[in-house]
Amino acid sequence: MFLGLRNVQGVEKGTKFYVPGPMCAAFYSTSEENRELIGNVYVKKPVVVIEEKGNMYRIVVDGWVKKNTLNIEKDDHLGVEYAKTKKEIELLEEPILLIGMGSLLGSKYANVNGNSKVTILEKKVDWVKIRTYGWVDKGILSNEIPDLQVNKKQPREIEMIKWDWTDLEGSILINGVVRNNSNKTFNYLKLKFEAKNEDGTSLGTGDTYINRTEFNPGEQSSFRVDIDGAIPKTNTIKISYELDDKFRE
Repeated sequence: MFLGLRNVQGVEKGTKFYVPGPMCAAFYSTSEENRELIGNVYVKKPVVVIEEKGNMYRIVVDGWVKKNTLNIEKDDHLGVEYAKTKKEIELLEEPILLIGMGSLLGSKYANVNGNSKVTILEKKVDWVKIRTYGWVDKGILSNEIPDLQVNKKQPREIEMIKWDWTDLEGSILINGVVRNNSNKTFNYLKLKFEAKNEDGTSLGTGDTYINRTEFNPGEQSSFRVDIDGAIPKTNTIKISYELDDKFRE
């Protein structure tokens, strides 16, 4: 039990609560004492309550997992796809192909035990968005938004805020957008990139100038860079980047 947390009685369906820490919120198959652990929602993540019974809330848990971690089945009568987890898996808020390298740790939302039944919501390449439900003790949830600034990493002075890539069969083309979080103006800013396979093996490097000659504080700019000779093993890659040497302090 966490001291100082306020429980809200008679909550409306769809009310959002938060996991304030210092522990994860375990969720179970039923609200009864004889119940099985399904998984955990991580610290400071929001959950949506859909039912209340005694000292328990029933919550919705959504997240993205790799397709190969599931045994997928289709219910033709209902037109819905279900799956069972092959092993314990971690759910991400976004699939890796939509987030930059270095954002992965911050995107972890929950974990679900093996052999758990889940519903398929959406598919993107080799990633699947799943949904499961569970019961959680009211005492470990709070209706107050946690202070997400605690221990939060400071953004990079040049931050990549979105990117995607195209396989050109012998090279890859990366398009993206960066933002200047610093208080400095950069002229003819050049970035160096490395692309990697999902298993961490390098696909190659490349460099490019952003599409703004003068890059002022708070501004955003697009870029594109070719990684010649890159032949990805799968439909998922990771990229990292850094400022060209002459822009480093």
